[in-house]
Amino acid sequence: MEKRGKKAILVVDDDIPTLTALRKILEGSYEVSLAKSASMAWSILSNTPIDLILLDFEMPLMSGIDFITYMQNNPIYQHIPVIFVTSHGTQSVFMKAVSSGAKSFVVKPVKPGVLLDKIRSVLDNTVLETEREKLLQKLHFLDIACKNGKSADAEKIADDLKKTRYNVGTDKILKEICKEVFQLNYSDVATKINELKKNNLFDRKVDD
Repeated sequence: MEKRGKKAILVVDDDIPTLTALRKILEGSYEVSLAKSASMAWSILSNTPIDLILLDFEMPLMSGIDFITYMQNNPIYQHIPVIFVTSHGTQSVFMKAVSSGAKSFVVKPVKPGVLLDKIRSVLDNTVLETEREKLLQKLHFLDIACKNGKSADAEKIADDLKKTRYNVGTDKILKEICKEVFQLNYSDVATKINELKKNNLFDRKVDD
């Protein structure tokens, strides 16, 4: 698969000066696409890989809440993180943003440093969530293989898990799980997988 360069951000806002201001903040660090309406945004999303969306909270025809609700119900778009951009930094707006599925929000007029810090944080957490989901998926299939006595499948997954570097606590239990797989202690595998999930050892990712 071809490796992409800069992360791509889509800015959706019906206010042209706001679009211009946000583009100036983002260009240089990110690939930026601009949309002055929801329909234009959908067109861009259907043709361009997007890593994050900056979304106006209040737009005509389709509000930011309606926009993100549609995204959440569509498997094609639901993985894309959204940061709301709003003129109203009230508790009510904050609660609506969080409950709708937005990762964060910034208040207009946007401060460049605040916006860039929030974007970096959201993108970093999105990577972490993706890695966590992949790891949980592997553990799920390992559990199934062990319960069905499919040793070849279980050992193949264990070999893959042995290469994983997540964090100290997680890596330690993964090592123990793999050991039990190769010793055919399948009941212990299930116990340790449940232990890993129960103790929520996925919180912090560390690099190799």
